[in-house]
Parts: sequence; C-alpha cells; structure tokens
Amino acid sequence: MEGSEDQMLHARPVYVAAVDLSSSEEFLELTKSALQAALEALAPGSLFGLVTFSHKIGLYDVQRPILVVKNVFVHQDTEGILPIELEDVMPLLQFLAPVETCKDRITSALETLRPITSWERTPGAGQVLDGMLMGGRGFGAAMEALCNYFGSEYGNTFALARVFAFLSGPPDYGPGQLDTRRYGEQYASKGEDADCALLPEQTPFYKDLAAVAVQAGVCVDIFAVTNEYTDLAYLKFLSIESDGSLFLYANTDDSTLPQDIRPYAFNCVLRLRKSTEFKPGHSYGHFFPDPQYENVQHIICCDSFATYAYDFDFTNNVGFSRHSSELPIVQIAFQYAVVVPPRKSRV
Repeated sequence: MEGSEDQMLHARPVYVAAVDLSSSEEFLELTKSALQAALEALAPGSLFGLVTFSHKIGLYDVQRPILVVKNVFVHQDTEGILPIELEDVMPLLQFLAPVETCKDRITSALETLRPITSWERTPGAGQVLDGMLMGGRGFGAAMEALCNYFGSEYGNTFALARVFAFLSGPPDYGPGQLDTRRYGEQYASKGEDADCALLPEQTPFYKDLAAVAVQAGVCVDIFAVTNEYTDLAYLKFLSIESDGSLFLYANTDDSTLPQDIRPYAFNCVLRLRKSTEFKPGHSYGHFFPDPQYENVQHIICCDSFATYAYDFDFTNNVGFSRHSSELPIVQIAFQYAVVVPPRKSRV
C-alpha cells in the first residue's frame, strides 16, 4: 500500500496554502480571492492542502462531507518544537485533497477563515505594546512543520510541491520569530539609527529552513501584505533559495496578489555544454547542482520571469584562437514538466 501511495504522490503536483490568521478581515478577504483564482487555474490531477497559522497550526480536512480542522499549539520560545508531528495529527493523504473532486469543499473551507481574536490566544501568546498587538504569528513554526510534513516520510516525493504562504506581518511567536519593534515608525522616538539597526542578522533560522525545503523538494512563495517592518531581508531566504518568489504589498487596496499567483513549470533540469576553450565560472539563479553530473543544474520550479546566468573563464592563456576553423559554441538544454488535463478516453 505504501508503494502505491508513494507512486500516486509522485505523479500529482501538490499545492498548499498557508494562511496567517493573526491578521485582519481585509487581509483574509484578499487571500481568499487570490486562492479562488488559483483554484480555477489548477489542472485536474492536482492536490491541494489548506493550513492556517497563528499561535497554533490548523490542518483542514476537506475530503469529508463535514469540514474537520485539527490544531497543534506552537510553543512560544524560539527553541520550541511542536508537541506532535503533523503526520500524526492528520495523515498526508487525508490532508491533500484532489482538486477535481473537492473544489467546492475547499471553497467552503476558505470561507470559514476568520482572524484570531485576542481572547482566543493562549496566555502569553500576545501582548499589547504601544497600542500594537504583538505575538501570536507562528510563521516559522508552521513552515518548519510543513517541510518536515512533506519530507520526513516520503523523502523527495514532493518534487512538485509548492507552498503559498500569506503573511500579514512579521513572525513574532515561536521558532523563527523576529524582533521588529524597534524598526517601526512608532519606535522612531527611541533614538535608534534604523540604518545601522538593520545590519545585524537576527537569526539563521530561515536560511537553514530553506535548505530543508530544498531537500524535501518543496518550493515556498511568500506573499506579504503589510506596511510595517517585517524583516524580509531574512525571510527572503526561505522563498528565494527554494525557487519561490517574494511579494510585498503595502496594503490590500493596491495589492495585485490574485494576478501574482502564476502557473509554473516543475522538476526542471538545466544542462550547459560549451567549447573546450572556456569553462563555466560562477552561476547565478535559484538552482542547485546535480550531485553526479557536471554542468547540470536542478530547479524545483520556475516561471517565465525566472533568470539564470553564468560567468565563463578561459581554460588557457590563449583564449579563442584566430586560426581555428570552429566558432565558440554554447548550448543550453532545458527540461521541465507541466501539468496538463488528462485526455478523455473514447468509448
């Protein structure tokens, strides 16, 4: 049975929406409209999962007639781990729903999303500071749990997994929390030099998590809708190094979020061949080298806006010979996969 499940997951692309509930009604309405547009664009055969995060992580089972949500509470400290693995809370195949048969139930589940209120937070999960409600956005814990969810049991099964993470402010609770209070306008009176304060790295958490995501074959897109300082300089590693994108919108009114969820190619391989007179130097782009073959790069997913570049060095001090009858040659081969609707069988 395990072999058949693994084979099924290999053949189907996976999309997961991770939604911030430590947010506003306006943020959630924008997120819902974006996900509705994304659902309409997903090809039959895709699997979709819905997860929410705040001071707890919520897993949504939309395959049953009645919606079931199971929650795991996040520890407040930065070193805290979840009391239970997500796989033990809800089996992966129960969490990931076929889009073609569960689209209506997914839509209904999206409509149930509501912001977490102050009375719902656990003691100590939130505090009011200078009029702002701080604490309760466990983004780091949710992303770490999802990467482990996808990678722990099935290895690199999820080479087609894409996580759409919707964030309404800085992570300020649990692992990966960032102290951004001193950077906001409300703290300008503290007399701190913001330009100098931005230089120190707060935590390597998101760099390390990006490596875990790549190992599990998971790509993360971050859609941040906020006008407060969110420390995207460190959050960006999770998206950029996993072949995802990072989008920032100052407010919900001017956001183009629904249009920014674009179709992608998955499981890409880029191979470079060239003349013997020169060799590749540095390479630039969201890819990682093949462990066995030289000049072969793997890309979890990409779109028409993705850019890749190489520097070249001569292999000797002669360079290109004027007397050679052959011109220098660079050849690039790009292989990728896209999901297409299944063909209807003829009777």
